[in-house]
Amino acid sequence: MNDFTVRTLFENGCLAQERNDMPRSIARFREVLEMEPSHRDARYRLALLLFQSGHPDQSAKELGILVTGSPGNVEFRIRYGQVLSSLGRFEEAGEQLLEAIRLDPANIVLHLNHGMLCLEAGNRDLALSSFQRAKILAPLMGSYAKDARVPVPLRKSMEVALDRLNQIRHDFIESTLDSVVSEYPGADLSRLKPAIENIGRLNQGDAEKNQHPALFYMPGLPARGWYDRVMFPWIDAAEALYPAIQSELDALLRSDTAFSPYLPGDGARTWDESLATLRGSMEWNAFHLYRKGKRFPANCEQCPTTASLTEIVPFPHIRQNSPELFFSRLRPGTHIKPHFGILNVRLTVHMGLKIPRECGIRVGEETRCWEPGKVFAFDDSFNHEAWNRSGEERIVLIFEVWNPDLSDAERFGVEQFFERRRAWLDRFDDDPMLPPAGTQPRLEW
Repeated sequence: MNDFTVRTLFENGCLAQERNDMPRSIARFREVLEMEPSHRDARYRLALLLFQSGHPDQSAKELGILVTGSPGNVEFRIRYGQVLSSLGRFEEAGEQLLEAIRLDPANIVLHLNHGMLCLEAGNRDLALSSFQRAKILAPLMGSYAKDARVPVPLRKSMEVALDRLNQIRHDFIESTLDSVVSEYPGADLSRLKPAIENIGRLNQGDAEKNQHPALFYMPGLPARGWYDRVMFPWIDAAEALYPAIQSELDALLRSDTAFSPYLPGDGARTWDESLATLRGSMEWNAFHLYRKGKRFPANCEQCPTTASLTEIVPFPHIRQNSPELFFSRLRPGTHIKPHFGILNVRLTVHMGLKIPRECGIRVGEETRCWEPGKVFAFDDSFNHEAWNRSGEERIVLIFEVWNPDLSDAERFGVEQFFERRRAWLDRFDDDPMLPPAGTQPRLEW
């Protein structure tokens, strides 16, 4: 084999391609491949030229050879999928894009392209899954779809994706409202309906100046940070458990039971980046009996009295959010910086346990201190912070209750909506078609 001849033929083919002389360029690249069949660049250029010159079947053949020889090449698979799609071979095209996504799951454009291909092929379910993955990777897709710097075809794909996903949300909303009306005939839905319609899209102008729930805002609830004890008929029964709860905490501390950072250090974003410095830190650590709705049986068995609070307190059951029940420890000198919670339909409750001097919590404009055995409740969707400026650790028990200003129908509606929403989103937890937590998504064109 004459390397000089192969190189010369390839360079001549590239030069002809630059001059838009497709027949000559195609001929040169074919000659290269006759002499050196493994020449990937020549075969790839030939495949693209064949497609551009109206020979998609031949292009597909060349790209198929490339993909077989280089299965880990994302670009080859993307091009192969495009050519197969042009031939109406949608199922094969989808397989190529899926393989490209498995190789590069952080590429948002690949998910969008696969969704559009599935729509064209009439496969709505697969399209919705790909669009949802793209939305998970690009929460600000709505803004990108309006950004003139993004190419028009890509913006149109985003608009289609958002429109289809909005249809899913509309279905969740309608089925939720139907459930509420069925369970509570004549219920007032004037607050619930806009709340579920605007999930994740809080109009900050609707909330009080110092209240910004990031996920879910029920309009029309009284805007108060702190709640009076008289609003909670269960509070005396909860405080009566204080001696036993304190005893269970003491047993945990004596046994050196493993507490863990309240904010995991797995690279996932916190709901409020003001707390990012505490990610993975034992400065703020916890022992959970319930977390984000999940019960930890072994921990509950260690603290049966503490766990029994779920029997006397109106714990909310909001899929993947509530209930929460845990011992919270702040080490000396720790400051939980000002931040906002994500919902205003449930309140955060603290019971003081180990409370040194120079500790406090601010919610809105009012600062309070904990007292051992005493309970207070606040709406954490208001700006709040906590600190321990002492030389000892501070420990409180934290749990959640429904906002008492909600009606039974509204509580039921919130639970129903989040159940439906999470049933859809659950399929994307640990999804092999999405990148590992902490991976930076990419939007490239």
